[in-house]
Amino acid sequence: MSYTKSMFDSIKKTLQENGKRGNSNFKDFLKLSPGNTYLVRLLPNINKPEDTFFHYYHYGWNSISTGQYVEALSPKTWGDPDPIEGERIKLYRNKSDKHAIDLARNISTKEKWLVNVYVIDDPTNSENNGTVKVLRYGSQLSKIINSAIDGEDADEFGPAIFDLSENGCNLKIRVESTKEGKDTRAFVNYTSSRFARASAIPNMTAEKTKEVLDSLHDLTNYFPRKSPAELKEMLAVHLYGKNNDSEGTEFL
Repeated sequence: MSYTKSMFDSIKKTLQENGKRGNSNFKDFLKLSPGNTYLVRLLPNINKPEDTFFHYYHYGWNSISTGQYVEALSPKTWGDPDPIEGERIKLYRNKSDKHAIDLARNISTKEKWLVNVYVIDDPTNSENNGTVKVLRYGSQLSKIINSAIDGEDADEFGPAIFDLSENGCNLKIRVESTKEGKDTRAFVNYTSSRFARASAIPNMTAEKTKEVLDSLHDLTNYFPRKSPAELKEMLAVHLYGKNNDSEGTEFL
């Protein structure tokens, strides 16, 4: 395989971006470990309520060129056309080509949400208690949160899940490790999580409430938005191991 300067520059850029994210951005995230229960209060974005949650679609795989994990948000996050999804579909259509199917399966796809939370009890890191962190979660917690907002539990909870006063309700995140059937891998399960009855947060004064709501993290800052051209280059270099100097290159 011939490594051109353009390909090398792309690889180097990706490693630099991954390094920067690992050193800074993700320190804001609340780390959830199996076997523990976390107590948090969801925080509203009072200046831009529509930005209280960040809902995104994510791709990732181990680069054939570097061996490093590469990732990107799907343009579906913003309602735009998605070249990676289009490529996966083309690969899966080649049912007789095992290599094509393997390439498609190598691309992991996830639907995730971000929301700011006030940490009341982190049993794995007490330094997080009393701070604002970012909760990243998937479909299991999403069902519980959505049900409390406008589902069958909305009458009981509703706005209370964002209320920092004694009328607010904590989210109790129960992180369990389970195995399914004969599968030896452990899966993280959040289905036992729930919202609790209204209760006061220790030491939460009016001044503290203002400080907390002024300390929200910008949820749009954690994953860079890549252009269609950058996503195509990512596919060419890190999925196919080739140089992609030509705009609009067809991979299959």
